[in-house]
Amino acid sequence: MESVGLSMESVFVTGATGFIGKALIEQLLKENKKIYALVLPEEQEKLPQNKNLIPVVGNLMEEEVLLEELAGCSFDTIYHLAWAGVSTTVKNDMELQLKNISMAFHVMKIAYEHQCKRVVCTGSISEYAYEQEEVNGQQLPTPCDVYSATKASVHIYCEYLARLYGVGFNWILIPSIYGPGRLDNNLITYCIRSLLRGEKPSFTKLEQMWDYIYIDDLIQALILVGEHGKENTVYPVGTGEARRMSEYVTIIRNSINPNAELGIGEIPYKTDRIDNAIVDISKIKQDVGYVPRYTFEEGIQKTIDFMRETEKKDV
Repeated sequence: MESVGLSMESVFVTGATGFIGKALIEQLLKENKKIYALVLPEEQEKLPQNKNLIPVVGNLMEEEVLLEELAGCSFDTIYHLAWAGVSTTVKNDMELQLKNISMAFHVMKIAYEHQCKRVVCTGSISEYAYEQEEVNGQQLPTPCDVYSATKASVHIYCEYLARLYGVGFNWILIPSIYGPGRLDNNLITYCIRSLLRGEKPSFTKLEQMWDYIYIDDLIQALILVGEHGKENTVYPVGTGEARRMSEYVTIIRNSINPNAELGIGEIPYKTDRIDNAIVDISKIKQDVGYVPRYTFEEGIQKTIDFMRETEKKDV
């Protein structure tokens, strides 16, 4: 299947105020794209002021209302980034996670109604959590929680609806993301914040093999796929280099305070199965010319510098 080059002059973005959404919109505005950004009423002030950025106030759970809001809008590409329940505390909340299936259905209906050329959705490498080899998107999913099982389900539903509606579709498998601006309590943020405060962070044995992607590299990948991706193709994205998680936190420690103590092994694993995130990025490199620009050492220094300034402001 050949790649389909799209001009991608106008896009609709869900999850516009999330970590990925904000970074994607910032880059698309630099490229002078017209953007319709879906936001909840209380989120409007989080969007930057720009003549090419049009807020769409609504909720993906209210399909008919949203279709009315979008009446008269024209966009050729949809980036579906919104997801209800990404925090580790709610990843096994069945009722919450299943809402994402309805949301995805509504996105695909919007794509059909607006004759979109392509929908790009963000999946998670955790759909293949117990895969021991590099994940290429062709293996059978091995989810580790309700969140990752729902991600895998949404992928199947969206792929089916894309065929039914005649819409181009791409599923992007993302490992863990880091970078300036991500402040939720993920492992990277927790480690940096603890060390900046002079505290000892506690971890499991951190034996997992993992690939971390810097936010700017992810945005590059999303835009390249939106413009040049092969239709109905799954694209794992990352650096293509997996390391043990213990190595990542050691790099962070050495960048902040080489003498600081790390509590590796102080927390037991929740299960006896160790999940991994090892990514095969050959497909996205071959099809759209994606090349990661940041090593972990480069990206994490930018992240540490940002968080150090954030910590100063909070004092």
